[in-house]
Amino acid sequence: MYNNFFYRLLYINIVNLPLIESKVLMNNLELANILINIAELNKENPGMEKALSLMSAARTIRDYPEDIEKVYIKNKLANLPGIDNLSFKYIEEYFKEGKISEYDELAKDYSEELLKFIRVSGLGRKKMEGIYKKLNIETLGGLKSRIYSKGIEKYLDSFTIKRLCETITYYQEMDNLFPRWFVENLMEPIISKIKKLAQIKKIKPVGSIRRRKAAVRDIDILALAEFNNEKLNLKLSKKLLDSFLKFEEIKGKIGQKIIGESISYKYRTKFGFELEIILTTRNNWALDLFYTTGSRKHIEKIKNLAKSKGFYKEEKIKFNKKITREKDVYKNLGLSFIPPELREGRDEINLAQKGKLPNLLKLEDIKGDLHVHSKWSDGLIEDSDYLEIIKKYGYEYLALTDHSKSNRPGNGLSERRLMDKFSYIQKMNKISDKAKIIMGSEVDVLKEGRLDYGDEILDKLDIVIASMHSSYKYDMEENNFRVAEAIKNRYVDFIAHPTSAVFNNRLPHFIDIDKLIYNAKKYNKALEINSYFMRLDLNDENARKAKNAGVTLVINTDSHRAYNLENIKLGVDIARRAGLEKKDVLNTLSWEEILKWKKNR
Repeated sequence: MYNNFFYRLLYINIVNLPLIESKVLMNNLELANILINIAELNKENPGMEKALSLMSAARTIRDYPEDIEKVYIKNKLANLPGIDNLSFKYIEEYFKEGKISEYDELAKDYSEELLKFIRVSGLGRKKMEGIYKKLNIETLGGLKSRIYSKGIEKYLDSFTIKRLCETITYYQEMDNLFPRWFVENLMEPIISKIKKLAQIKKIKPVGSIRRRKAAVRDIDILALAEFNNEKLNLKLSKKLLDSFLKFEEIKGKIGQKIIGESISYKYRTKFGFELEIILTTRNNWALDLFYTTGSRKHIEKIKNLAKSKGFYKEEKIKFNKKITREKDVYKNLGLSFIPPELREGRDEINLAQKGKLPNLLKLEDIKGDLHVHSKWSDGLIEDSDYLEIIKKYGYEYLALTDHSKSNRPGNGLSERRLMDKFSYIQKMNKISDKAKIIMGSEVDVLKEGRLDYGDEILDKLDIVIASMHSSYKYDMEENNFRVAEAIKNRYVDFIAHPTSAVFNNRLPHFIDIDKLIYNAKKYNKALEINSYFMRLDLNDENARKAKNAGVTLVINTDSHRAYNLENIKLGVDIARRAGLEKKDVLNTLSWEEILKWKKNR
């Protein structure tokens, strides 16, 4: 099961994004939220076609790596995949009027947070509306007070109470937490402007950004100015930090700190999160890079080690000679260099003392993506985009794994359409001289643990992914049974996004992760690290568990749009934080080696 709630929510364990009151990250996320809310409120009515249109547009907008308003202003919005005439009218109204009137009408009965709560709980609109009416609830605060009150069992069954309690906790834990992928995109213009300044000699994102966490609360940047050598020039440093207030992304100064030979300003940004810029000196760059990267637990353990070796004086780590490289901090303490991704205060220091740190997976080790959706189902990726990503990453294979027949929102393929797709795959393999295009399917696991296609169909596929999309309304026992039955099927290769969590959009379904890992090991099946920035599921904690149990991991993007294919980097980040090596990951093998792995199961 889940070890603690913070790790559970990092199943992005990644957006519909903000459940964060009074904060808007950017137009992309706010607009995507509104469109999805309209779709959610309508999708169980006859207007299913409209709901699917809005869901498709919302995903395009949410996943787009640039400000969607700028695309609209340039009259290029209609050129994006997934934006049809219907969704365009809603988007145009949003940018012209600052709102969508239909949404305001639909939402008049409930607060915005209660509408989001419907989505996050996964219990469905009809059930949640029934609960709101039964309990006479108008606000999230009202729901909290009722759900924890005595006698609630008279109104709701135990499963529903548990689901609502976990949703409330999830909702609270997500406050001020942002997907790193979005934050890095927003941070890039700020870093670019600072880099262009003549005074700046070095600049480095630090903190949780550098440790490659899936979700972050703020941005930390370490910088070196030419006038800060042995000593901090306080006057010029303040002047430089004050100049950053002119950046359009920065909306004001929150505070400042002076620690030793460094000074930092903390700023508010227009995106809702905070930014801290730290100026240090040339002499202190290496140590400050170490300190500002963190984590706190890691730093504390290093401090204790330094004390034991006599290198801790005046509340600081001090060596007998000047250090110019961060790796010298570790070298002087008798440690192998510890990569930032591993600095979480777990077992990394002990492993570094013994010279047994893992040789972490690298992006270039990945030889292909085994979970991509094409236009046969709900993907909107052109053939040329596949070929481009194959060339960019030097892939040896790419699997087109479209949804199965029961997945109506995903335009799942009937058996007949699935067979028709084989001809398309043959055509693509004639075009692609750089990599093999793999015929696969993401097959729904139904309530009884049955797969959406029979074995006679699965036998024809090169890659079979089992996924539990209809999992939020079942308890742990049912979900454990369903996924165990799927793992037993001889044709299933791996389980995709095992907890089905979507960052700030759906909390994880009830499932015992330890049992899942046990069964994956027993039947020699892989578990996916889903690289889509809203999922990142498995997270680093459970990927580490799987590795320690001897389970094979597979890293895929679950791409539906061309720019999703770049998310492979995020999955590799999760793997590195989990201590995974090349040998732990299925798609570091050649296609011939994967076929051998399948045959020997």
